[in-house]
Amino acid sequence: MIRLVRLQKLRLELTKIEKLFDKGFIKLACTYGKMYSVQRCEQVVIGMDHISQFASMQFAVYGFRLKPCKKFKKTVQRGSSLALKIDTRMASLEDKLLKKMRCGSHFGDLEFFFSTRRGWLSMSTEVDESAAKNLRMISTQKHLERLYLHFSGNPVTLETIQGLTSGFHQFHRLRNFGLEFLNSRMSEEEVVIFAQALPQLKALEQLSFKIIQYPSVSEGCIYFLMCTISKLSNLKKFEIYFRRLASDEMVNELVKRIKALGNIECEHSKQSLYFYKKDLDKE
Repeated sequence: MIRLVRLQKLRLELTKIEKLFDKGFIKLACTYGKMYSVQRCEQVVIGMDHISQFASMQFAVYGFRLKPCKKFKKTVQRGSSLALKIDTRMASLEDKLLKKMRCGSHFGDLEFFFSTRRGWLSMSTEVDESAAKNLRMISTQKHLERLYLHFSGNPVTLETIQGLTSGFHQFHRLRNFGLEFLNSRMSEEEVVIFAQALPQLKALEQLSFKIIQYPSVSEGCIYFLMCTISKLSNLKKFEIYFRRLASDEMVNELVKRIKALGNIECEHSKQSLYFYKKDLDKE
């Protein structure tokens, strides 16, 4: 018999298992919490919309026991519906879990993929409650050194971004940060909130930020973000990408203004803008 406690790497994939319901899901989460030696973990949950939010949260509850686990990667893809039924047990469970995580955060490397099965022109307007809850938990991780978040098809609300940026002030070790939105409805207000919170990441050395969607984020909003980034003296490398539509005249004027900031290079076309850190050593 294989002794699970000796495992150091674990990958758990649950894809459209229709016969697995809440009771079995919770038992699986309990078993997962007994693999005390796991140091690297990956979870993939796709098409399991019939599992309640309460049951899904049990992996976080039991996973808190895995203290040696420093690197965690999770992929969550929901089907046609993002908004889950209200569960009265969730508020109490989430509050207890957040308090526990604040006292014993231990992850150093986190990567999350949140997605829905949506076409390019049919972006959802529903609230992705599961993503928002995960981001609130991520914000408690004081020892993070690397954090990457990918959204695909999910609407990104103000509450979602606020839930993430609320923890920036305590990310004293975060050196590598990536945030990517692929066809995820996101307004300029969320971009501004993110930009305003960036100076709190005092240890940040590498930043990747991508918005690939239509309609476009305005030139003024892009300039505000790049202006903020240009003032972050701790950044050694950054890559900022926008997939958008704009006239040559508008793009050229924006690029001219951003290049005037002094430490930013740009590659652009009618459909995209790519900004990166200028290598001053080559000049």
